[in-house]
Amino acid sequence: MKNSKISSPPASLARRIGSLVYHSLVTPEEKANWTPKPGWAAPLPKDFARHMEILADMGANPITYDQLYDWHRGMIELPAGSLTIDFDNVHISQYRDAYPVLQKHGWVANLMVNTEAPTTDDADPSRYIMTWKEISKLHQQGWGICSHTHTHKQMSLLADQDPTGGSMDREFTTSIKMIEKHVGITTHHFAYVGRGWNELAESIVKRYFRTARLWVANMPYLLGGGKEIPVGEILGAGSRLEVDAGPPVASRYLTRQSNPLRVPGVDACNLPFTTEGMRSYLSGLFQ
Repeated sequence: MKNSKISSPPASLARRIGSLVYHSLVTPEEKANWTPKPGWAAPLPKDFARHMEILADMGANPITYDQLYDWHRGMIELPAGSLTIDFDNVHISQYRDAYPVLQKHGWVANLMVNTEAPTTDDADPSRYIMTWKEISKLHQQGWGICSHTHTHKQMSLLADQDPTGGSMDREFTTSIKMIEKHVGITTHHFAYVGRGWNELAESIVKRYFRTARLWVANMPYLLGGGKEIPVGEILGAGSRLEVDAGPPVASRYLTRQSNPLRVPGVDACNLPFTTEGMRSYLSGLFQ
């Protein structure tokens, strides 16, 4: 695992932290039959490997959310180029294809677990979801294990179904208990599902978690009740869109002045997927 401690004297300290979000990686055969959801493209393993080579070339420093939180509080310093690499939804390709690439570089990542999904049966070669055993191995290798709700429901939907917030609360507490049961840790970090967010959800999230990550793509967020909002407004950057239809560039990074319950997780296969786009995003980590 790559050591995130800084040699003395440090060449450059982080003034902002990035976050790249991935979902599943697909084989060329799967890609031929892939019907992606809006804003969600599944890269080939070679695309992911290309991204990681760009990160290595530019001096990126992948970290966990524990490190991000400690940095945000001013308890530690991190080198410029620090960012989280996140995987949502515990797809087997994240373990099968992405994990070896990250091992090659000596890096860690963060797994966002919708805890209803993992299986205990590893005998099925055609399964597309990780087992709890595999998730535990990633934790043992230094990965961060974070909550992604229990049933993978968006907060906008839960707000419409239960305006009291009780359903949201159960999603969070159940996911925490499931991770405690199967991985043996208490997670303090959360990732919202899809584009669902609202102030009710955030008020409950902060009871249980130290950080919460948003999914930043070129689409608005859903508040519930049929209402939408540009993600830039949630991030405090207004409604202006960049040429890639994403929020203002500066809002795509976490600073020590940012709200840690609104970490901007940029979808790596939506906004900065190209080599040029990835280099441009990463260059912002060194400013």
